[in-house]
Amino acid sequence: MSNQPLGNANSLHKHYESLSKYCQYLSMTKWEKEDIIHDTFLKAMESYRDSEITAALLKKMVHNRWVDTLRKSKQEKAHLYAAEDVQADRACDWMIVAEHLAESLTKKQAAVFLLVEGFGYRIKEAADALKMTETGIKAMLFRARNQLHKQQNVTKDTSGISDASRLYYQTLKQQNPALLINEILSAQVLYPTNVRTNHKRQSTGPIMQLAA
Repeated sequence: MSNQPLGNANSLHKHYESLSKYCQYLSMTKWEKEDIIHDTFLKAMESYRDSEITAALLKKMVHNRWVDTLRKSKQEKAHLYAAEDVQADRACDWMIVAEHLAESLTKKQAAVFLLVEGFGYRIKEAADALKMTETGIKAMLFRARNQLHKQQNVTKDTSGISDASRLYYQTLKQQNPALLINEILSAQVLYPTNVRTNHKRQSTGPIMQLAA
């Protein structure tokens, strides 16, 4: 390995102006230009001797660094767009499920069905949350499942169900079953509303099959 010193900052400074113009030609912003020139100078000092550093070499290094930056930005945007597409598809599925539940079930039946099938509540957990007996939860879940099965191929008048549909959709979208639980409890005058609205649980059950 040669003992000759590698490049130094003073020898590189003379190339700054030409590199700055080259960066402008590549349509970089001021901050992108400064970052890339700085990184290029550091890499040049680490990798080349003064005698090897030319304007052409530095421009090539700047160009390669800029291409890497654009490629990384493109990949990040692609991931972002893909995530947005998935979210949009999921929101559409949630809306279909919400409308189907609103058309087919009473609000309490839908609440039981969503908690158990959508958010994975155990029967006891659902009973505790809705201030019901476990037997009552099982019976209501059975009726809800049967009703959904019967209504699968039936077209119904959807007038007057928008509030319920909106409630179910927001519950699924926010992954927050407490929204639904509070709504049910608020209709039961004998029981106080005492559910934390920040309690969230992922809807991982088979409920999304309703959107198929």
